[in-house]
Amino acid sequence: MQSQIDVILLADGQRLASPDETSLKLSMSKWSVARRATRFRLTALDKTGFDNTQDTIAIRQQFAGGTLSLVSGLALNQVYAFRTADAKPYYGLLHVYSLPSGTTAGLQLRVRVAKHALGQ
Repeated sequence: MQSQIDVILLADGQRLASPDETSLKLSMSKWSVARRATRFRLTALDKTGFDNTQDTIAIRQQFAGGTLSLVSGLALNQVYAFRTADAKPYYGLLHVYSLPSGTTAGLQLRVRVAKHALGQ
């Protein structure tokens, strides 16, 4: 199962990390497979921009230059682009829909994943 994990939600419920993020200090005895290298990029999109970004090319363009392996300080309505480390990577968007506070259920994200381009 660990070999399929692309994103880790940290215990505070307000940070996301790639499994290969070195600050996570994951135990090699408990995480015995190669860690995937998902990368993130904060976009200029808001909720409306997320809702309107629906085609594969537009989603991929939002990721251009993404290098973050740790996303700290999530804020309501931020939109992050991501890319997985697959041979044929997946690109997508994460919209911060709700943040944990008080007795709320925790972090809620809306996710949009681009289809692979033909021939990929």
